[in-house]
Amino acid sequence: MSLPECSKLCKKLEVDCPNTDCRMWIDFPKENNCCLVSIEEKKKGGLTLHEVAERLDLNYLKVRQIEMRALKRLGHMKKIKELTEDQDEF
Repeated sequence: MSLPECSKLCKKLEVDCPNTDCRMWIDFPKENNCCLVSIEEKKKGGLTLHEVAERLDLNYLKVRQIEMRALKRLGHMKKIKELTEDQDEF
């Protein structure tokens, strides 16, 4: 994925993106307020929960709770899918 011209320009000039209407805008000046810059910077590995917490202005424990709830829901969805597949066999 290549950065769009506006992101490249903000990064090159080391300025925060002023376009708050852009769907890629995030309130994170450390990475020029652009989620595409964030993605480009972290392309190799992904974000840690601490990095997610910093970007969302939440504490680490809250992000961990959200992660655990999401994983639990995904587990329930997997079980539901397995049950519906079992019913299709009958």
